[in-house]
Amino acid sequence: MLKKERQDAIAELVNQESFASVKAISKRLDVSEMTVRRDLEDLSADGRLTRVHGGARSLLGSRGLVMPREFTTAEKHRLHMAEKGKIAREAAKLIMPNQTIYLGPGTTCEALAREISGLDVRIITNSLLIFEAIREMEGPEVILIGGDYRASVGSFVGGLAERMVELVGIDKAFVGANGIFGGKIWGSNTIEGNFLRIALNSATERYVLVDSSKIGRRDFYGFYDLIETDALVTDSLIAEEDMATLGQLTQVLRTN
Repeated sequence: MLKKERQDAIAELVNQESFASVKAISKRLDVSEMTVRRDLEDLSADGRLTRVHGGARSLLGSRGLVMPREFTTAEKHRLHMAEKGKIAREAAKLIMPNQTIYLGPGTTCEALAREISGLDVRIITNSLLIFEAIREMEGPEVILIGGDYRASVGSFVGGLAERMVELVGIDKAFVGANGIFGGKIWGSNTIEGNFLRIALNSATERYVLVDSSKIGRRDFYGFYDLIETDALVTDSLIAEEDMATLGQLTQVLRTN
């Protein structure tokens, strides 16, 4: 069993049982207790469970799996990058030449920015990291929206940024999220969430890009209703049950 498959199995087991001991996980998966302890530390750091003495406890409840804190961009660059790359390639198929595109902050949208190198489009973003990734590319024209700078995620927000994005016409907006739960798209704070809501409302078509680990999670602020989007783009690891549930609210595009 590959490490990722093993860790996914551990997370599923902990969520099913609410609590699972190191010994029980070791026996169930036929791996050493030392391996289980290392996996639990990784899963705890990823916000997928809570590490407690002797094992791990689930964060999953009737209100969704709560994000323990906002991860920094550096931390996000270490999480699910293979899935994010596939999501970016799938989302890039939605972009046509000569369109005006909004790319929100986040590592999945950053991956999408790299997929459209050479394409004759106008890109609007409030993400300094996305701007740095594409400013010297051949093809895209890039417009960076300024405002109050949030260093932890490398984005500009606040009243000035909101006013600027209200004044532009956007063909397609792509945003990431910290969670999808209860029919809402979740983020970590109201300031960034308010900006993303305005950017989405300014667009003719609206897309949310999330890897499947975000589905069933909620964070502090539900900034947009999923039913108001044109599609959710996610990876092939999404559960069939989640596909069916989310498919009642929006189109779900799953990678191969």
